[in-house]
Parts: sequence; C-alpha cells; structure tokens
Amino acid sequence: MGKIDEIVKLSLEDNLSIDKDLSFGYLHNYKAQEISAKTSIDCKGSDIVITAYDIAHIFKRHGNNVEEKKRGQIGVVKDDFSLIKNIVFNYDSVDKGNPIRNAKSLVFKKRIKHEYTIIAAIEGKVPNRKMVVKTMFKKP
Repeated sequence: MGKIDEIVKLSLEDNLSIDKDLSFGYLHNYKAQEISAKTSIDCKGSDIVITAYDIAHIFKRHGNNVEEKKRGQIGVVKDDFSLIKNIVFNYDSVDKGNPIRNAKSLVFKKRIKHEYTIIAAIEGKVPNRKMVVKTMFKKP
C-alpha cells in the first residue's frame, strides 16, 4: 500500500483526531516564481501537503456522485488523490483564490480526462511554509 493509500484509508476511518499529512514534494524556485507572476502570491519554499482531515473533507463534500451531479461535477474517488502532484506541478491554469482562514489561497486547474480543480492554502513562513491542499473537485 502506498503512502497516499494509507492516508486516504486513515481519513476514511472517520477519526478526525488523526494528525497525519502527506507531502507531495517541494515547490522549487522556478515554479514558485511562475505561480507568483500569475497570482502575485509568494509561495516560494512551500512543501505541498494534504492532511487526513482535508481528505475527509474532500470525500464528505465532493465524493458523492449524486450530490456532485447537481453541481455539474463528478464525485472524487481514491485514485484522484494520486493526481495532486501532477495537477500542482503541471497545471493548465492557476489563479488567486479567496482567503482561507486568513491564509492566501491558490486555485489550480488541470484536465486529465476530467477537469480537476484543487484549492490550496499557503500557510506559514519560509523555511516552514506549506501549500496545503484544502479541497479538490472534478468536472466532466
């Protein structure tokens, strides 16, 4: 079982006291500068992470096909989490998002069979800055 599978499994156990996260990698200077030029958000030095709590949120809010269909979307499934690194590092578009609990946020979009959207909050300061994936959804 891979690390993404482990944290998804933990998040689905419905134990919100789980304090686990998974890193997808470090955002290097050239990519941070590219994002900053498009959004005016400084994300230099960010480690890209997702927490078990945020995975649980994504499944609760965006994992039900019936509810997502009402929004013109498709339910997120376990395999979608393995695409996060690709979406962030190889996005089709990136925009400034609305603040999340006083943190600046970024909205990444990428078409990989479906159109994926990831919203991530920029938390902390260098050298402990994190780009935390807060939610993810997909459209046909």
